[in-house]
Amino acid sequence: MKYKLLSSRVYRRSGITRKNMWTIMVRFLLPGRKYGTKSKSIKAKSHAEAQRKLEKWVSDLQKYDFLSENETMEEFCDSYLKRYCETKMWAPRTTDSYKRLASQYIKPFFGKYRLIDISSSLISEFIYNIMTEDSQNTKQRRSIRKRLNVRTVKNIYYLLSQIMRTAYQLDKIPSNPMDKVPAPSNKRDVRTPAVFSKNTLALLFKHLEMQDPLFQLQILLCVTTGCRIGELLGLSWNDYNELNHTFYVHQTVQYIPGRGTYIYAKPKTPNSYRNIYVIPQLWSALEVQKQEFLKMKKYGGEEWNPMLLSK
Repeated sequence: MKYKLLSSRVYRRSGITRKNMWTIMVRFLLPGRKYGTKSKSIKAKSHAEAQRKLEKWVSDLQKYDFLSENETMEEFCDSYLKRYCETKMWAPRTTDSYKRLASQYIKPFFGKYRLIDISSSLISEFIYNIMTEDSQNTKQRRSIRKRLNVRTVKNIYYLLSQIMRTAYQLDKIPSNPMDKVPAPSNKRDVRTPAVFSKNTLALLFKHLEMQDPLFQLQILLCVTTGCRIGELLGLSWNDYNELNHTFYVHQTVQYIPGRGTYIYAKPKTPNSYRNIYVIPQLWSALEVQKQEFLKMKKYGGEEWNPMLLSK
């Protein structure tokens, strides 16, 4: 809803000793003869700089929808997730993860706050709480100190950033408070990536000898190609190049709790589309499994499921 600007001013609040702190304020008239004021504190080295920031703020307020002032974070968060999980075509696992993070962390803390009441200091308090609190019983990745892993905290921060940025772009809020909140980091929780030792691999190979040949092949492909589990399970015989002994990775299997397993057409990143080489030691085992597949297909005859022809 557009408004008519009545006045604006830059001033210092009494009792404020920090010389770079200023207050900017606007007084406006909404349609229907409803008066209102808005003010906020800013940092500026001079009155002229503060005046420029006031002019920028007034310009932003011209696009601001005052009718959205009563919309809560919970309401907007729900509409955001419903809208963008469809338009952005998130993977099922990504959608499930975002909904879980919003339900377990963002909505319980911010849910009843109006969007316009969410400040940078409130967001900083929220980030501090989830980084230091260790009494949560939710099933999430934990750090060395039994608190939420920094990676999980960053995912929450990233989701909250998307929500607030979208609210700003839709003129739900006059400015984005996330702009003043840096991404969390904690180098104390950084771990060196775990790599299998020679002894571990020897033990793994020893126990594999007693397993089903297909399971043996799956584990050995994981160890020798570096594929993610979902990428490996998403491979089909149509992806195998017998001449070059390579598989083309182009899809992944994702498990969603309560919803089952899906084959999703996209791997994790654009760089994940690639050919992976199968070492010569596994060629014979791979050929055995392919022959087993062709026997099952032949045995199925007309009742063979066309959806599984390439699996």
